[in-house]
Amino acid sequence: MSQKIRKSQFILTYGPGAIIESVRGPRLVLNPSIALFAKEVKGKKLSPLQFEINHQRLSEGLLGGARIFSVPSNGELGLDENIGLYDTKPFPGWGLCVDHGILYRINNGCPECKRMRSINRPDDGKQSVLCAPAPQHLDDVDWNWVVHSRVRRGCTSNWFLWQSHGSSLKDIAVKCPICGAEVTLGEIYNRTWPCSGRFPEQERDGIPNRPGCEYKSRIIQRQASNLRVPEIVTLFTIPPRHTALHRLLENSAIRTGLSAMSALKKQFNPENFRDLLEGLKNDNLISRTVYDEILKHSWEEIERAIEDIRKEVPSSFRGLLLEEFHELIKASKFGATGTGSQILFEVIKEDVVTVKSLSGKSFRVTPISRLNTVTVQRGYRRFVTSEPAEAELVDISFTDENQNRWLPGVEFLGEGIFIMLDGDEGWHFPMSGDSYERWLAAYDSASNCSGKLGSPALFRDQNYSDELHPVFVWWHTMAHIIIRILSVNSGYSAASIRERIYFEINSKGRARGGILIYTVQPGADGTLGGLIALTPHFGEILSQVPVMAERCSNDPLCAQMRFESGKSRGAACYACAMVSETSCEHRNLWLDRHILMENVP
Repeated sequence: MSQKIRKSQFILTYGPGAIIESVRGPRLVLNPSIALFAKEVKGKKLSPLQFEINHQRLSEGLLGGARIFSVPSNGELGLDENIGLYDTKPFPGWGLCVDHGILYRINNGCPECKRMRSINRPDDGKQSVLCAPAPQHLDDVDWNWVVHSRVRRGCTSNWFLWQSHGSSLKDIAVKCPICGAEVTLGEIYNRTWPCSGRFPEQERDGIPNRPGCEYKSRIIQRQASNLRVPEIVTLFTIPPRHTALHRLLENSAIRTGLSAMSALKKQFNPENFRDLLEGLKNDNLISRTVYDEILKHSWEEIERAIEDIRKEVPSSFRGLLLEEFHELIKASKFGATGTGSQILFEVIKEDVVTVKSLSGKSFRVTPISRLNTVTVQRGYRRFVTSEPAEAELVDISFTDENQNRWLPGVEFLGEGIFIMLDGDEGWHFPMSGDSYERWLAAYDSASNCSGKLGSPALFRDQNYSDELHPVFVWWHTMAHIIIRILSVNSGYSAASIRERIYFEINSKGRARGGILIYTVQPGADGTLGGLIALTPHFGEILSQVPVMAERCSNDPLCAQMRFESGKSRGAACYACAMVSETSCEHRNLWLDRHILMENVP
C-alpha cells in the first residue's frame, strides 16, 4: 500500500532520513539514488536529468555546483496514483504488541499472536523509541544490549516483555523472558549509549552498516521534532535572469559548453551555438524539447541572455540576498517586465504606490505580479544533544555516474508585495529607546567576534550577525504583524503567507531594510492575485501595525519580556508577533514589539 505526499512536503518536511508514519507502521525515507533512480518505470531507468530544475544562482552560489532535481509525481510519469513510486523501508525494526505487552522484532512477529493464531501485525505504531546518536547518525535501539547492560550475561532474545505500571517513564519496564533481566525507560533515557555510526537511509542492500562513531548516542522518541530538522534554502528568480529563456540556458551542460567555447576562443555566432546545442542533444545531455524551445527565440534574445548568465554569482547567502534586495529596489523604481520569452518576475511600474503611516513616515509598496521561487533541501541536522553546535549538517546529495551531485528541490510560482521606506534610498531613520540600545549592543558585541557565530542555523550567514541589528528586528517584527493583518484581508491563511527580510549596512554603519511578503504554490498558474490586490489599501494596513504592536492578550507578561544579550527574542509570543513556522524564515527569532512601540512605523 502506498502513502501519498506532495512534492512540497518531501522538500519542506520529509526528505532522505525522515520517518513517515504510515498505516502499516513507521517507514524511513531512503536516499533518492536508492529509492527512485535505481529502479525502472515503464521499462526505462529514471534519471535526475529528466527532472532537473535549472537555477544558476542557487547551484553556484549556495550548493557548491550541485544540480537540482524535482521529485517526479505519478501523474508526470503516467502512473496510477496508487502505485508506489518512491521506495521506503520499515524503521525501526522493533514493534510493540499492545494486546500482549510484548516488544518484538518486526521480522519475527509477536510470539503470543502466533501462538494464538492471530493476525500478525507488523507494527501497530505504539512503539516510538529510537536510538538517535549525536550528532548525525540514527539506529534502532539495541534492546538486547540495553536490557542486559547491568547483568552482562550472554543472553539474547527476539522479544521482551513490556510491563507498564504507571504513566511515567520510570514505571515502564522492559524485561527479558529468558533470564529475567530488566530495565526501565527512565533509566535508558537518562544515560548515553555507544554510537553505531549508521545512516539507514544510505543502505542499498538493506543490511545495516554500523562502522561505529566517536560520539555517544541518546535514546529519543521517533516522532520528536528535534530528531530531524531539515535545512532548507530558497532563492527568488530575479532580473536579469528572470525569463524562461534564461532558465533554459542555465542548464549545466549548456553553461559548460559555453565556457569551453570561450576558453577555446571560438567565435560566438548563431551557427556555432546551434552546433553546440546539436551536440548536447545527440549526447542526451539536453532534451529535444529544450533544444527546440531555445531556438524559438531570436539570436539577439539568446545573445543577451547568455551575457546575463555569464555574470558572476555571489558566493554567500548574504551576498545573494543583497543581490535580491538591490533588484527589488530597482524594480520598485523602474518596474520589471520583459518581451519575447515568458517572464518569471514582473513588476508593473504604474502599480507601485507610496503610502504614509499615521506617524508620517512614507513607505514604498511594490506589488510583484509574477514571482518564482526554487527551494532546495540541502540536508538535515539532529539536535539531540545539549550542545546545538554539535548538530552537524548531514548532506543528502548523491552523485550520478557522470559525477554530478544532485539535491532535491521544488519550484513555486506566486505573487508578493515588497515594502521599504520611501526617500533617502530607503536608508533607515534614526532610532532610539531602551530596546534599541539593547539590540544594538548585542549586534556590536557579535560583530566584534571573529569566526562563526552561534549554533548552526541560528543566523542566515554564520559569519555575520545581521539578525541582531535593531533595524532588522524592526522590519522583522513589522513583517509578522503585517502577515497577521493580511491573513484577515487577503483570503490566504497566515500559514500560507511567507516573509523574507532584507538588510544592508554600509561602511559608515548606516542601515536599511525591507520586507517581501509573498505567497506561492506549485503549478504553472501560481496564485490568483489576492495578495497584490491589497496594495491600494496598504495605508490602512500600516495604520493597524502600531495598534497591534501595543496589544497582546498575554500582557502584562509578554510586555515584561526584555531582550538581553544571549537571547534571540524580546517581547513576542503567539498571541501578538509570532506566526506559523511555515511563514517565518527565522523560526520566530529576532522579534521584539518594544522596538516598534519605541520607533513607531
